[in-house]
Amino acid sequence: MRKTILIVFILITVVSVSLVSYSVYLLYGAYDVGRLLDVSISSINIGSGSEVSIEIYLLFNNTSKFPLQLVYVAGYVYLNGQPLTPHYAPATLNAYSKPIILSPFSETPVGPIGVRNVPSDKVPMESPKNWFIKLYFLVYDVPLIGTGSYTRGVIYP
Repeated sequence: MRKTILIVFILITVVSVSLVSYSVYLLYGAYDVGRLLDVSISSINIGSGSEVSIEIYLLFNNTSKFPLQLVYVAGYVYLNGQPLTPHYAPATLNAYSKPIILSPFSETPVGPIGVRNVPSDKVPMESPKNWFIKLYFLVYDVPLIGTGSYTRGVIYP
């Protein structure tokens, strides 16, 4: 009888330690995704005319060990400190129907996200261009929490 109680106690202890260890692994995994997911701008293409269109290509660098799915990107675009997108209508990229896979330890090009109908006087061709984009994005398959919503500020060049 004592052996049975001892064996049951040891099994419960091993299972408990395993579950706690796995939970901590997932918790740190979720933290790492938020901390290690990096975004940069790979290029910006500007159209010509009285109202220009701007296409912004992003590069997502997933240095975490988890594969992720990018499903939504919204960006507020500023050029030389002046907003090019209104506060109610950011430049967006929707990928809900076909998520973009962000493989572990890899860079994935994403884009374009577009800004349309910008008056050409807001985009000077000669002066230095200092771009700032405030990005909001949704990522699926984040450990423990499922869906992660993140915000990043990106400067170009």
